[in-house]
Amino acid sequence: MGTGTSQYISTFTESWSNPNVVPSVLDKPKHDSLEGFESGRQERQRKASEEDLYWAKIPPNRRDYCADHLIELQRCRKLNYPFLSKCEHYKHDWDHCQNEDTILRMKEFERERRLLKRDERKRLSEEAAME
Repeated sequence: MGTGTSQYISTFTESWSNPNVVPSVLDKPKHDSLEGFESGRQERQRKASEEDLYWAKIPPNRRDYCADHLIELQRCRKLNYPFLSKCEHYKHDWDHCQNEDTILRMKEFERERRLLKRDERKRLSEEAAME
């Protein structure tokens, strides 16, 4: 429990002291997403189409990789109202997908941060060698 908090605090303070090594969540990654993967990576695809999301009235802030689970959950809730307990497995699937998506985004952020730190170390060692 303490490790996660200390990692958060160190990343937070590092963003002030050395902003070159902390990626911005608003910008695109500076490194190639395939760097370090010899056999490549599978690109994430959203299972629900934009039209499905429109007709299911999914708000724009919920149109992510888990939107197909949310559509199923809303459909179940509509069919089983007022007995919403029948839709618990759909809610569990959606929550699980949201959790997995958050973990994946955190891993991508950490990967980008480590690559930026590596670039900074290389730059500093090259500067030291030049002097």
